[in-house]
Amino acid sequence: MPYDIVLIDETAEQLQKLTNLVASCAKKIGLGINVEKTKCMKIGPPEAMWQLKVNRQLVECVNEFCYLVSIITDTGSCDKEVKICIGKANSAFKRLDGIRCQKCP
Repeated sequence: MPYDIVLIDETAEQLQKLTNLVASCAKKIGLGINVEKTKCMKIGPPEAMWQLKVNRQLVECVNEFCYLVSIITDTGSCDKEVKICIGKANSAFKRLDGIRCQKCP
C-alpha cells in the first residue's frame, strides 16, 4: 500500500538530511521511496535550484503538483486552483441546463 508523505524544511541541506532519515527508517521496515514518483519543490524566491537525492538518484524538481486534490505551486498562488473549481462548477451547472424545475404548490 503506497503512502504519501510531505517533507518540509527551511534549507536544501536540512531537507536532504530529513529525506535520508526517512529513507533509512523506511528501509529498516521493508519499505522504500519510489524516486520516479517523488517530487521536490522549492517555495519562494528562486535564489538557487535545489537538488534532492534519494538513494543517490536525483529527484525531479517541479513548479507545481497536485496533492490531496489541491494544486500546490512554488509561488504560493491559488489562481490555478480557483480556475479549476470555477470550471468544475460551470460544467456541473451546464449539465443541469436540461432539467426544468416546477414551483411547489
